[in-house]
Amino acid sequence: MLRERVSTRQWVRDDDASACVGCHREFSISNRKHHCRNCGGIFCGNCSSNRASTASSKDPVRVCRLCYRELTKHDVI
Repeated sequence: MLRERVSTRQWVRDDDASACVGCHREFSISNRKHHCRNCGGIFCGNCSSNRASTASSKDPVRVCRLCYRELTKHDVI
């Protein structure tokens, strides 16, 4: 489901984000912006430190915590 949503995601422009979507911490020189490669939201490094494969990339890419949980919940062995 979430893997299929990649093609319809809204890539948030850097200029449109002043704080992390996950923790609401303001961005600064030391708290940089990172896009989740699955949902397109802008997060800080702590909130986007996970990597997972998505529909658009077989190699693991940076994703937010929510997308990581959704993308990996069926990967349990």
